Amino acid sequence: MLKVGLIGAGTMGNTHHRAYRQLTDARITAVCDIDAGKASRIAEQWGAKSYDSLEAMLSEGDFDAVDICLPTDLHRWAAELSAARGKHVFCEKPIALTADDAEAMIAACRQAGV
Repeated sequence: MLKVGLIGAGTMGNTHHRAYRQLTDARITAVCDIDAGKASRIAEQWGAKSYDSLEAMLSEGDFDAVDICLPTDLHRWAAELSAARGKHVFCEKPIALTADDAEAMIAACRQAGV
């Protein structure tokens, strides 16, 4: 079973959360959003823990991979932070706003072995 930490509980986070319902081998175990209410609404449906800080979720949460569903300009920050904590990274598209940011995200994952 793949345990997922969902980062972002807005439109795309809700879309991904519904898609995970179709998978039998994946489960959302943590949800993070700066809007604690949005994070809680998704987390409750999974029996997951909600967070309003990515740093807290990465420190306390029990999951193997993150699913980044944030505005594109925040993808690099979330991916680099998550990879540095040893989490596999799944990121909605577009991966980044610039080729440099995309390459940095890929390099961070490779360096971390995720």
